[in-house]
Amino acid sequence: MCEPVPAHNEGQPGEGKGLDIIPCNSFLIEHSVALDSLYANPDFSDVTFMVEGQRLRAHKLVLAARSEYFRQGIASLSLNHVLKGISAVAFRTLLKYIYTGKVELSAFNFEQLVAVLQLSHEYRLVDIQRPIVDYLKENLDIGNVFTILRTSTLLFDDLTESCMQFADQHASDILDSEAGYCDIQFMFYQAVENVAELLDFSTLPQKAVMDMLSRDSFYADETDIFDAICDWISEQPLAKETSPETLIGSFISKRCLRLDLIHPKELLSEVRQAELFETNSPELAQFILDALDRRYQGTVSDMRGCVVLDRNVATAELGATIVEGENRDTLLKAAQGNRENRNTSLTRHKIGETEGIIVQLGRPYTINCVKLEIGDYAGATY
Repeated sequence: MCEPVPAHNEGQPGEGKGLDIIPCNSFLIEHSVALDSLYANPDFSDVTFMVEGQRLRAHKLVLAARSEYFRQGIASLSLNHVLKGISAVAFRTLLKYIYTGKVELSAFNFEQLVAVLQLSHEYRLVDIQRPIVDYLKENLDIGNVFTILRTSTLLFDDLTESCMQFADQHASDILDSEAGYCDIQFMFYQAVENVAELLDFSTLPQKAVMDMLSRDSFYADETDIFDAICDWISEQPLAKETSPETLIGSFISKRCLRLDLIHPKELLSEVRQAELFETNSPELAQFILDALDRRYQGTVSDMRGCVVLDRNVATAELGATIVEGENRDTLLKAAQGNRENRNTSLTRHKIGETEGIIVQLGRPYTINCVKLEIGDYAGATY
């Protein structure tokens, strides 16, 4: 039951006592419904926002109560306030959220969600950002990762990391991606109202490209990485002011391009003859010579390897084969039955022999766990 409202001259409940009075549930529901009813309601509205030709009415008191951004700028809001460079869909969505506390994320495409996320960051609406970030992380694919990554690199570290992990798992597809059409506003990158452009690897900011390619877990053919970097450089306005050799040098120094992982034959053909560079470029020749020198001296250490979380990579499904060991066909099978059966149902080798168990993985991996078991019968084995 709700408590009676005290008389005007009575002390208010909890005043001066450090107590909080919790309203009854029925009042909360009625209060929420009443606030919802004010959304897009012209009654008592005292500000109209003009966004992309649309008129959106609001109430300054509600805006100030729900957003620090509006609370600090409430005095500057005119009766008819024009907003430029902002998506009407994004602003209308946030305006509805301010009144109702609700947003149906699945009703928007990714470009619209990114625009909402950007605007919520500007308007300091923190509560709505986490659900959007989580939704984007759960629905990453090769068609939207570039759009999300361009935004997240300046705003949301964990979303950026999810994009990077996705790129790790789809490195070849990332490099080979074909641009797809997208119409979106990049308010934090360019001072324009609308951007309609093709998004692929070559459209990423330099920081995003370098952060991605410098990861040891970004595994792709290094020649393909070299080609992708050349394509990226050729698409950048800064390439007109800076020589390709200087830009390639920066990628090499940041471990984004590891020429010593490229076969010498390809270094002296595809890399040496790349169209991006002048014929017989001395700088490129030196990069190649340095890479060859490291290969011949056996000092190559910047290897790349796939990272597959919580999964056994020594499986036929992932292309693994057994090169050495007894019972080779059983390595990938889970041990069944009692311990005596386990000794005869696993790939093994006798302790003391010069040979061992050699597994050829389907591709390079970064491995953090290898399980071995010592048999407990005569002629003990691993």
